[in-house]
Amino acid sequence: MSLNPASENNFTFNAKRTFKVNNIKKQNHSKLKEEIANLLWTNVGIVRTNNTLEFALKELNRYSNYEFDENEYFSSREKCLILIAELITRSALLREESRGCHIRKDFPDEKETFRKLIVHQQSKESMFNTN
Repeated sequence: MSLNPASENNFTFNAKRTFKVNNIKKQNHSKLKEEIANLLWTNVGIVRTNNTLEFALKELNRYSNYEFDENEYFSSREKCLILIAELITRSALLREESRGCHIRKDFPDEKETFRKLIVHQQSKESMFNTN
């Protein structure tokens, strides 16, 4: 990351994309980050059920209605944060088993069929990697 000398409210990553910095967005970003962390810890954490995972997914979908500023640093980070939280939740929903320290109360046993990686692709249904 390098600061653009023309303004302290702009900076670039690898000189390819310039982001604006909105200090109000910075404050809101901290709040959103905390909300999502709490949502995931409570509903997608170590002990989970189908109901808690579905609830978390519905809550995350609410954030898709937010207005994000194009090329604004904190808006870009928020979109990524929401996407990653959604992918984690969708993966947990797909894995209908308990594995390692992650416990599904509704699926308490490990299943060999789920000993695979989950692949998410844009505009495609998530699936287990067969390799």
